[in-house]
Amino acid sequence: MKKFYIKKSNFRWTIKARISNKSQIRNYENARGPGKLFSCDLVDQSGEIRATSFNAECDKYYSLLEVGEVYFLSLLIN
Repeated sequence: MKKFYIKKSNFRWTIKARISNKSQIRNYENARGPGKLFSCDLVDQSGEIRATSFNAECDKYYSLLEVGEVYFLSLLIN
């Protein structure tokens, strides 16, 4: 299993989930300018959710996440 942290802060949650699907990186443009994103589906014993990473996080995490692998994903929130 691989472990990494998405963001630093005071409140933290962690899920253990398997990546069941990962999209290709997509480019977009809106009123705020160009960007890119990818999504992945996370599965655990309670069900399935979709996570989406944009721009710098897209670049950072796309190559780290592999379909079929299990990860501990943490988010720290102020």
